[in-house]
Amino acid sequence: MKSIFKILIGIIGLFLATNVFAQDADLDLASSTPEERAQMQTDKLAEKITMDDDQKEQLYAINLKYAEEIQPVLESDQSKISKLQEIKSINKGKDEEIKEIFNEEQYAAYEEMKKEVRKDVKERYRTRRGSLN
Repeated sequence: MKSIFKILIGIIGLFLATNVFAQDADLDLASSTPEERAQMQTDKLAEKITMDDDQKEQLYAINLKYAEEIQPVLESDQSKISKLQEIKSINKGKDEEIKEIFNEEQYAAYEEMKKEVRKDVKERYRTRRGSLN
């Protein structure tokens, strides 16, 4: 049971890390457009990581590419876990592309942001789970 919990938390964390701080922007992932999600992700990262205009343009293009790939998954009738697994698979390529445009310091900051999101998700899950018992 604990291993299923860890896997679920990991998948959820990766999903949310990909959609960096979507809840902060009150953006409903399923009803937003790929363009809205790409812009929100780019803006949130640009707030936290210093980058030049060229990097921002490249980052937006990457975010848009993957938001468009993820859109059919979000709209599908798959179970939440199936959707999260598919999104995790899609986002592996995204991280590799982001790594290409960021320097080491920027990419380290990006990875740290993803860790924080995962940590927050775990905490919210535990809090919510605790309130159900």
